[in-house]
Amino acid sequence: MATKALVEDWYDAHAEAEEHRLDDARLEFEVTKRVISDCIISLGIKEANIIDIGGGPGRYAISLAQQGHHVTLIDISAKSLAIAEANARNADISLEAIIHANALDITRHAASSSFDVVLCLGPLYHLTTREERACVVTNVLAMAKPGAYVVLAYVTVFGHLRDMARRDSSRLVNEWGFYEKYLRTGVYDRRPENESFHVYPRDVEGELESVKSEAAVVKMVSCEGFLGYETGRALAKVGDEDMERWVDVVMRSADHPYTFNSAEHLLVVLKKS
Repeated sequence: MATKALVEDWYDAHAEAEEHRLDDARLEFEVTKRVISDCIISLGIKEANIIDIGGGPGRYAISLAQQGHHVTLIDISAKSLAIAEANARNADISLEAIIHANALDITRHAASSSFDVVLCLGPLYHLTTREERACVVTNVLAMAKPGAYVVLAYVTVFGHLRDMARRDSSRLVNEWGFYEKYLRTGVYDRRPENESFHVYPRDVEGELESVKSEAAVVKMVSCEGFLGYETGRALAKVGDEDMERWVDVVMRSADHPYTFNSAEHLLVVLKKS
């Protein structure tokens, strides 16, 4: 289990890097924004109440607030929230609230059944037991109004393996004792300063078994689509018109199961009953 202090210390130490992570991962950012926008359009709401749980430095929260939505931002990292507050101020927008809290106990910090869209785009990465992950998904659903959308994000096992193959391919053999266990469990605790959980796309619906009576899976989406992360990085600096067209093309198949294994980040869209 990754403790609260471990995760908080990690993101406090890497807050500036996390602020700019989505610059290179722009395809992930734009695909995720498109998925959120589709949820809001489906609800027919011009000014949605949105809570961004684990939103760190506020890239999604600020973008959504700029569109006129009412956004509450929650994160475990005080330094990330300070960056979000400064960036919101510089953008001349207001967030409804900025709350320093853990996703495992968010029901103590925000009102239940209050939000049209609930984002959980990070907390599940660091919960290494299924019980903890089920607790967070239950908490997230508690924040949602009946009929609201919940967007969850997972990191995939295949994303990590591709990254390792590019950077340090001999590690698989040299550290096979660790990786044999990792391939069975998805728990990445190789470094003492942080722990994370990676999922096989085929196992995602099983992760949500405990809430199947409360919400339906609307779709799953590969944030990197058929391009994968490394190819998607080539789009980081293209113009807005080019990027929009690439996202259009990626989205044509991003919710098809044959693209899921290409994902580094996988979104799951739930609709609360």
